[in-house]
Amino acid sequence: MVISKSFVHGNAFITERGGGSSVSSPGPLDNVQDGGIVNWSDVIGYPQGWGKTYRGKENQRVWFHVAISTPSMMSGSRIQLDKIYIFCNTTEGCFITDVDVWDSKYPVGTFRDLAITGDHSEGEFENQTVFRPRISNDQLHTMIFGLGISVRVTFTTRSNVTFHSAGADFLVSN
Repeated sequence: MVISKSFVHGNAFITERGGGSSVSSPGPLDNVQDGGIVNWSDVIGYPQGWGKTYRGKENQRVWFHVAISTPSMMSGSRIQLDKIYIFCNTTEGCFITDVDVWDSKYPVGTFRDLAITGDHSEGEFENQTVFRPRISNDQLHTMIFGLGISVRVTFTTRSNVTFHSAGADFLVSN
């Protein structure tokens, strides 16, 4: 089997529900503080060279989404999804609690009841930075369209999540 890796930068992450830094913009997020208020970061995040930061309000849960470039065929063969990667860093009071994996509108895998917190910006750690979605009988999913990863973040206090990168390993038969 040949392995194909595909990654995107953390700046590709978007929020499902933004806003919240003003009365006219209710929502679960606040503007990032970086030597001052970073305007509109409650809506679009705070992109920087090393990733994108979002600041959550206390007692909020927010989904973030990222699309991974997906080769659906290689050398005339369909590809299969082996594993996904999520590299991020959270401050105190911020936890990754759920990860969903999608092939366009089709669910491929779910990971629930996680409590990932702290610096996970590098290294391969099972069910922390590396997730292995499987269909029945521990079989790999054969990709049809495009890969999407959804990450639910729980903010127990005003805290930050910075997404650095996300990606996937794909396999193809020779």
